[in-house]
Amino acid sequence: MRAVLMESRFRVCASPERFQRFFKHTAYVVGHLFPDHVQRSCIIEHCVSTLLARQWTERNDASSLPAPVTWELSYGFRDPTGWLTDARLQRLSRDVLTDLDSPPEVSKDVESVPWMVTLTTDTDQDSRAGLEKRYPALHLAPLMPSF
Repeated sequence: MRAVLMESRFRVCASPERFQRFFKHTAYVVGHLFPDHVQRSCIIEHCVSTLLARQWTERNDASSLPAPVTWELSYGFRDPTGWLTDARLQRLSRDVLTDLDSPPEVSKDVESVPWMVTLTTDTDQDSRAGLEKRYPALHLAPLMPSF
């Protein structure tokens, strides 16, 4: 059986502190939702998203919050057993996004965080090759990036 490769990318516009909380939540969910035999690799990259930056500005009081930055938090997964399915990847994204979609407490310093999510599977040779190139560490032990 060929190993299944999948990816979940979360593009998030947030203050640095809020993004770190989101990253910790995501790492927790990934660690508890997926069994050990599903290898994973994590990549964090700064990116530009005019749409998310505009949405952040519309939803938040920029004078009371640190300036936002847009990050892309990507997880690549490799599963040699077939346990990983499209439905499980979708569940992961829903569980991760609960951190951002939770109703904010009534407070003017709560930050609303706009996001986009992209899920990719290795349904064809091009997407598989792209995932293998983006996540060369998937044949190794899981990696955790540092800030």
